[in-house]
Amino acid sequence: MLVRLDITVGKLLDYLDKKVGAGKYVVAMSSDHGVADLPEQDPAGGRQPAQTIRAAIETAMQPKFGGDGSSIAAISGGDIYFKPGVYERLRADAATLKAVRSAATALPGVARVFTSEELAPAAARTSKDPRSAPRRSATLPDAAATLTVLVKEHWIMPVTGTTHGTPHDMRQARAGDPVRRRDQAGRS
Repeated sequence: MLVRLDITVGKLLDYLDKKVGAGKYVVAMSSDHGVADLPEQDPAGGRQPAQTIRAAIETAMQPKFGGDGSSIAAISGGDIYFKPGVYERLRADAATLKAVRSAATALPGVARVFTSEELAPAAARTSKDPRSAPRRSATLPDAAATLTVLVKEHWIMPVTGTTHGTPHDMRQARAGDPVRRRDQAGRS
């Protein structure tokens, strides 16, 4: 799909160069959302399955919380939803919360774990961490996940396919990206 897009954009730019003149026009492109690269096509990438994150968190909670290891109600994308009352207990137990975060960030594809308080609108607006920016306007206190996992750059959570994008800055194209190479080196 990207090769076809590059060819199509190349034809458009060639046409504009011929009809309008090179350097005499501006082309702006936009999209409704991005798409993350397939991690199999990037040696620095990988997939971090939600099941592994769930297991790491449940294992870290087990010594203090006991039970059958089913404290998590759901994981959707990087958002972790605990069963009723669990997050309140976890938040009140700083050592176990730290163990949960450490267990998740010890996984190969996890960059950071945010609490809902860190991503709440007021906290997000004052955060110096640029990685919290995509969540600033999306967090609703009554419906927010209790923990949010940020995967590392070039990593995704779906076990197949891709996802709708990444909070990481992908504007820096990789070497060999045909659109970026053409933009930097002129017409090819």
